[in-house]
Amino acid sequence: MPKHSKDFLLKESKYFCMAPWTHMHSWPNGRTFACCQVQPEDHEKDLDYGNTNENSIYELWNSKTIKELRLNMLNEKPSNSCKRCYEIENDAESSSLRKKLNDDMASYFYQIEETKEDGGHNTPKMAYFDLRFSNLCNMMCRTCSPVFSSMWYDDFVKAYGEVPKSVVPKKFLNLSDKKNFMEQLWPLMNDVKECYWAGGEPLITTEHWDIMNYWVEHNYSKTINVEYNTNFLNLKYKGQSVFDLWNKFENVEVLASLDGSYNRGEYIRKGTNWKTIVDNRKEMIEHTPGTHFKIGPTVSMMNIWHLPDFHREWIEQGLIEKPKDVHWNILTGPEWFNIQVLPTEFKKEVDNKWRKHLCWINKNSKPNNYHSSAIKGVLTYMNSADKSHLLPTTIDKLDFIDKVRNETWQETFPELSWLVDYKN
Repeated sequence: MPKHSKDFLLKESKYFCMAPWTHMHSWPNGRTFACCQVQPEDHEKDLDYGNTNENSIYELWNSKTIKELRLNMLNEKPSNSCKRCYEIENDAESSSLRKKLNDDMASYFYQIEETKEDGGHNTPKMAYFDLRFSNLCNMMCRTCSPVFSSMWYDDFVKAYGEVPKSVVPKKFLNLSDKKNFMEQLWPLMNDVKECYWAGGEPLITTEHWDIMNYWVEHNYSKTINVEYNTNFLNLKYKGQSVFDLWNKFENVEVLASLDGSYNRGEYIRKGTNWKTIVDNRKEMIEHTPGTHFKIGPTVSMMNIWHLPDFHREWIEQGLIEKPKDVHWNILTGPEWFNIQVLPTEFKKEVDNKWRKHLCWINKNSKPNNYHSSAIKGVLTYMNSADKSHLLPTTIDKLDFIDKVRNETWQETFPELSWLVDYKN
């Protein structure tokens, strides 16, 4: 029932996205959304498709929210669910998930043509798989929360007294709390062409290993593109090495969530061990050379100054193959750690340092448009808004968690010592 042509929707539309016809994204607490870019505020309940612990997959696939989303996209109307992609496309030169899915999932356009007048659709087609089965995690990153990290739960209680039960009803969350959820899911696994593993920490999650081994056993491992967002700390599960598993797949890309090296990386991603990370990477190079590896720093006000140094270090040490083996993930929330909170003068220094890094990349490798657009995208986003009024809150949050964890941000990030001038 699309009113516009296939070419227009996939290439020219400002609002169309393949996600509602090929994809569902669920949090460990069961809340289900269009994709991982939907980041609802507490008051935004209307963005949910529903909850896997209350609704069947088929109910979620035809919920009121997803029907309205499909119709908005087909009628070239914006949707609140998609505002992050709009922001990225407006403020930065980097590509959005919306554009990526329109490229990657174009062969499934027949799904759009089968859309009913009310936006409904008969058959779930989970061509792009991204379900966060559990919040089980071995880290408690500063920019995370108990929804996505079980390790965060106790610190959250220490810091704030309690965890909102409506958001995190218990310390350990699991998508398959609904007994028949996996039974509903298995028939859909044969449709998967793109798989994105995140968490929690996927490499310590039972469902990750069960599904990946299922694809191997049923000969799907050569046709599925698998991508990971992992903290890269634990690489074995019940005696099985992930390297042996990856070697059975044709296309695997590992995005290691590393936000800095040594003490800076260990501070932001509490629970990691820098020596173990480096050793794991060296072992990976030896045992699974065909697996593509990238680093995926979450760009926040804590690490933006040192990320060029970190990137250069891993290039020079041969821990990433090419300079483009990095994905700069711009943190949008919590907003007090957003790079837009930095004051103008410091932003100028950051801007200068990143542009010098870009010059170094282009001097020491084949010039690539990716480097330029990705780095300029970070800088454009940083400079697109002034949220420096939040700096007192930033300091309060740093101090608060420092007290709980017996850490000191001033010692870890001396380059941010000027922050104390903004303290309430």
